[in-house]
Amino acid sequence: MLPWSKWKGHPASTRVGAGSSPVGSFVEVDSKCSFLWYTGRMPANWDRVSVCAGYEAVHFPDHHRAWGTGYVHTHIVVAEQKLGRPLLSGEVVHHKDGDKRNNSPDNIEVFGSHRDHARLHQSEKPSSLVTLLCSCCGKEFARIKSRTPEAKGCSQAFCSRHCAGTVNGYQERPINHGTGTGYRRGCRCAKCRKAHADKMSAYRARKRSKRMASSSKG
Repeated sequence: MLPWSKWKGHPASTRVGAGSSPVGSFVEVDSKCSFLWYTGRMPANWDRVSVCAGYEAVHFPDHHRAWGTGYVHTHIVVAEQKLGRPLLSGEVVHHKDGDKRNNSPDNIEVFGSHRDHARLHQSEKPSSLVTLLCSCCGKEFARIKSRTPEAKGCSQAFCSRHCAGTVNGYQERPINHGTGTGYRRGCRCAKCRKAHADKMSAYRARKRSKRMASSSKG
């Protein structure tokens, strides 16, 4: 009989079925909850139930996802019983009604990835975006509520820094030609190109001296 850790590697057709399956069969081991559990493993102790971060957990030391204390989240156990197989890596259990402790099989849903689960919760939340009108160009744009003019104590909203600078009289800093800063800001005049070339030559010389020093030590 294969352990839980080896069960995941078999195709679905060999995980569930008759006792002739290479994995084994399922038997009812707990009349209290009528859950089906893997043959040869100790059943969950439903008299030892705890709560962790709002979720119910049951004492099930033989479960493949059991913590060091022997507990495992009840919704994981119910989801695996509902699917007839262990949860795969990345699968997430969702409570349909939002009640973390309602672990009824009808209230349990399994998502294939955390992204799909997060997308569902995001769609249920009201949108945090607000449509605003630029005070300079009149363009409509979206901002989160925490960045609206009302939240920041401003009277005007702008779609970009350019529009804000146009209205507020922003003046761009002059470029210092003949320096590396001028080249980084996009200037390609003879002075800025020469300054950039000198800077790169000095950088390559430092790298070359470091390599020679390390080779001499070796």
